[in-house]
Amino acid sequence: MTKTKRILALGAALVVTAGLAAGGVLLGRSLQPTSMAETYIQEEDVLRLVEEEAPLSAYSQYLHQEFYGSGITQTTYVLPMNYQGGFAWVMANALELDQTPRYVALVPSIEPGEDEEILRIYYREEESS
Repeated sequence: MTKTKRILALGAALVVTAGLAAGGVLLGRSLQPTSMAETYIQEEDVLRLVEEEAPLSAYSQYLHQEFYGSGITQTTYVLPMNYQGGFAWVMANALELDQTPRYVALVPSIEPGEDEEILRIYYREEESS
């Protein structure tokens, strides 16, 4: 292989590599949220969802984890929220995804064994007697 062909082959390899790298960066950016407001739920979003009596499924538009209860079928969505310079967790629980949550509360941790402190209750279904 002549020196010219090697230079051309190296140049072509660099162009292809640069193109793949640029495509990967653009694809990665398109898969990532453009701002924190699109990722983490904000308190005004929680207040709006509660006021609208939105079903539990409406909370899934924000970053969340799903937990399923044992015994009685129930679903809890846990959503991270910026809170006083850190994170707290919005917990919304319903029997069905198309139902209004039975409660929506802000808690400091979702780790097992942590204190069950509630920072704020946004909504709690009244208990029937």
